[in-house]
Amino acid sequence: SYQAGMQALFPPPQIGCAIMATCMTVFGLVVAPVPSGTGTTHGAIVIALTMFGVDLAQAFAFALLYHALTTGANICLGFASARSLGLKPSTLLKRIRPQEDKP
Repeated sequence: SYQAGMQALFPPPQIGCAIMATCMTVFGLVVAPVPSGTGTTHGAIVIALTMFGVDLAQAFAFALLYHALTTGANICLGFASARSLGLKPSTLLKRIRPQEDKP
């Protein structure tokens, strides 16, 4: 997905750049002190891409766009899965609310 994303935005560097960006992103998520890896994940992607000669601004733009698109895709897949299972928000809320004691 990194290679495809880079091909869509700018002339992509070699495949090793996409592999390094993937590895650095995972590392960024492991050491992430903030929710969703914001900041560390983007920094890891930028470091990996700039190591292969991608301009800093392009690397940062790619990191933001990639994070937004993958987050959106995961949310859409989650909604589609919930719908296919027949789960509705009201059903889910009933499951997570504590059951009231009935007299």
